[in-house]
Amino acid sequence: MSSSARVDTPTLGRGTFTGKEAKAKVGCSEDATYYQVQGPFNVSRDGVYFFSNMSHLGTATETSQAQLLCFGVYSASPNLAKPEQNRLDDFMYFSAQRYNLQANKDYYLLVQSAKSKLMDYFFIIAPPAPFEIKSTMSGLWADPDTDGQGL
Repeated sequence: MSSSARVDTPTLGRGTFTGKEAKAKVGCSEDATYYQVQGPFNVSRDGVYFFSNMSHLGTATETSQAQLLCFGVYSASPNLAKPEQNRLDDFMYFSAQRYNLQANKDYYLLVQSAKSKLMDYFFIIAPPAPFEIKSTMSGLWADPDTDGQGL
């Protein structure tokens, strides 16, 4: 069976800042902080993709600033001497952003730990959809007391 209303499953990613990473001043803070580059990765079809930092789901707080993490999407491997070069937007973000991506093209994600905080982090790359998946949507958090609910 085929359909023109195909929906792809979001890509889930993760990483850990251990304190062994290199540091650079990329855009997350005024000081050089730990960073990691993930990629290259491809998307399966052209469209607007939603990148959301979901790291707060593993913490007691739900504010994006409490995550102490930001990220940027690049069309080529990031050049730390010129961090704005090849970045798909002018800024790095703490929580969520949308990017117009092309299928079968390499992209890179640069993740930076603000204030050099050691932490695990999680992110979602949601494919084109009629709505944006946000943390404010009902049922997004899993509750161990209500088996089968949430993500």
